[in-house]
Amino acid sequence: MAVNGLAALRALDLDPARVLAAGFPTPGMTMSNSAGRRLAVLPLGGPAADGTVTTTIRRADLYASLRAVAADRGIPMEYDRRLTGYTEHPGGVTAAFTGAEVEGDLLVGADGLRSRTRQILNPTGPEPTYLGLLNAGGFATGPIDADLDRTPGLMHMAFGRKAFFGWAPAPDGSVWWFANPPSREPARPGDFTLRRGGRT
Repeated sequence: MAVNGLAALRALDLDPARVLAAGFPTPGMTMSNSAGRRLAVLPLGGPAADGTVTTTIRRADLYASLRAVAADRGIPMEYDRRLTGYTEHPGGVTAAFTGAEVEGDLLVGADGLRSRTRQILNPTGPEPTYLGLLNAGGFATGPIDADLDRTPGLMHMAFGRKAFFGWAPAPDGSVWWFANPPSREPARPGDFTLRRGGRT
């Protein structure tokens, strides 16, 4: 969650420290090449006036936190509703779902790469285009005994000829990592499996 995301939380009158409590601050990034030579150390933003900085947090923890705030504010949430259409009118928009219609000032589709909302709003629009890179990531299940730079608040990026690998040591000693290996074809269900100790 970078500083622009923190600003969005504050614009919604949300306390970033509460929403991001399950994460840890990462206000800096170091970049290195495949030989391990450090190329640069860059700020990732912050601190803001309230002391918050760019924070690394699992998406599941962020979603759970935002859902709890919405519930506290009495914002209704419904599940298993499929958008079937919409109608704009001078007072806003009517969104039609399976089994219900909802009135609102604005219709926002935040439903991912294969967005049904986007398909309904713009049925002749372009389809997503595969760019030749996969995206993978994960979390160590416990403290990692490795020779890593464990400077608090520092995200790491290592660049190779065709891909990068990124990681951040978490305060509990685990390591959060991500990578973008190249692939001529998009990954399909079942292409990759994980096992303890490595990838198969």
